[in-house]
Amino acid sequence: FCWWQNILFWLRRLPYQLIREPGQTINVFKGFLLGKKTPETARNSLVAGLFLLIAFLRFWKIPQFFNFTLAEEMQAFMSWEQVKHLHKVWIGVSAAYVKYYYGPGFVYLNALLFRITKDPVILGYFCFLLSMITILSVYYITKNLFDKKTAIFAMAIYGCSTLINFHDRRFWTPSPVPIITVWMIYSLIKAYKDTRW
Repeated sequence: FCWWQNILFWLRRLPYQLIREPGQTINVFKGFLLGKKTPETARNSLVAGLFLLIAFLRFWKIPQFFNFTLAEEMQAFMSWEQVKHLHKVWIGVSAAYVKYYYGPGFVYLNALLFRITKDPVILGYFCFLLSMITILSVYYITKNLFDKKTAIFAMAIYGCSTLINFHDRRFWTPSPVPIITVWMIYSLIKAYKDTRW
């Protein structure tokens, strides 16, 4: 049986257990839960624990470590104008004043987040969500291309990197680049093997 079936059996046994041996209830629960411990379940618990550690590192002190520099301020200013006076924007932020402009999609995403709450820290929490999706993507893609052990190492290296953690707290136009890059490389590798990709 899998672990959730074991928990159901434990619940079925629980009334008898509480009447006959109430002191052993916890031990019986552990036996049902861990009775089928295999290398696969140990590896899954390692992945879950690592994911929780990475989530803690990414979520820890978001308001204090949230970067809001001139690049983010300009983006936020354009987005805040969309919240106050909704009008169509067909051009985004200028990139280094070389007459190259980003698309307006990021402005609209920023405006949507500002509409939810007027506090700019919402951008940091959105970056947290985006980085966690990126980490899950790194794990999934690496597992599909190589194996589970390599995927765990890739997730640990990417998720626990201080530099990547620092940059993942910035809500600026390159924020979606890691997740787009990972999926683009995966698609190219798959397209090389199968033309339907």
